[in-house]
Amino acid sequence: MITISIILLGGLGLAFAVILAIVSKIFFVEEDSRKVAVVGLLPGANCGACGFGGCESFSQAIIEGNTQVNKCAALDLEATKKIGIIMGQEVNAVEPKVAVIMCAGGRDCSDRFEYRGVETCYAVNLVFGGHKTCSYGCIGFGDCVRVCPFDAIKYVKGDVPVIDIDKCTGCGLCVKVCPKNIIKLIPEKYSVHIRCASFDKGALVRQICKTGCISCGACVRICPVKDVVMENNLARTKYDKCINCGLCMEKCPVNTIEQLLEPVGK
Repeated sequence: MITISIILLGGLGLAFAVILAIVSKIFFVEEDSRKVAVVGLLPGANCGACGFGGCESFSQAIIEGNTQVNKCAALDLEATKKIGIIMGQEVNAVEPKVAVIMCAGGRDCSDRFEYRGVETCYAVNLVFGGHKTCSYGCIGFGDCVRVCPFDAIKYVKGDVPVIDIDKCTGCGLCVKVCPKNIIKLIPEKYSVHIRCASFDKGALVRQICKTGCISCGACVRICPVKDVVMENNLARTKYDKCINCGLCMEKCPVNTIEQLLEPVGK
């Protein structure tokens, strides 16, 4: 009896194996060799900044002609060109960008109440716009840090996060997650930034933040290429003509303007 059972089970196993082999042959889909090559050139971060679920789905969209190769911000120029060669098309280089946090307040900006709750910027922002006296600036709980797939953002609790320009790919995930909308993607060639987002009048800014823009206009007047303008009490760089000379930074009386990169050409 036991022998018969073993034979029956063995026969069933063999039959199922044959059926599976036949089915796999019938429904076999040969993978495009181009896709394998493209996936190998992608960064593999699966960050989704390109609008697709991950690098594999992005590569599939490239093969099918449903997206542009340069949609991946993390791709360097060399890899982009290689994918272009694989696809038999010319790929135009995209100007590299990096994320810049337009606030330098942190501990220099006073608090209006002590927050005790879920420690995310999103959650804090729901409570009267956050605990900072400045309603425009960085909340400082690191949502941008946690969302960065390239480990390019570091911070100490209570301070404004610091972005490592060498690691930042300009994917923009931190831009999307910031509830204050103060993280901007700026062309990498520009290194001097006005790190304030407050539209309050200068007199009020002086009272609540040591490094906030006080609307003095010194940077506007000294800019040799007229790339700095004053709008709604806030100095702003247009990033059209800036030559990274740093004169505005030297003139700023409250150190709102910082140079986050070495100027191009130096």
